[in-house]
Amino acid sequence: MAKRNKDVTVTMQFVVKTARSLDPDPAHNEQVTTLALALFDGLHGLHGYGQTERRLLEIASRLHDVGWSRVVSGSTTS
Repeated sequence: MAKRNKDVTVTMQFVVKTARSLDPDPAHNEQVTTLALALFDGLHGLHGYGQTERRLLEIASRLHDVGWSRVVSGSTTS
């Protein structure tokens, strides 16, 4: 169990670091994440999902605009 918790911690640290370094609007990122998790928690009685699904939602919400920064800046390479 300790290894799994360490893996989750390392994964979340990577996600947060990636989002902070590549997201074009960090305040928007935090707002999206806060709202997504609040909805998840508020609707728990309806969906019944657990911590694994909550973590996946957090990862998705933190990374949802990462690719946008490269497209908008014109720095994509093909």
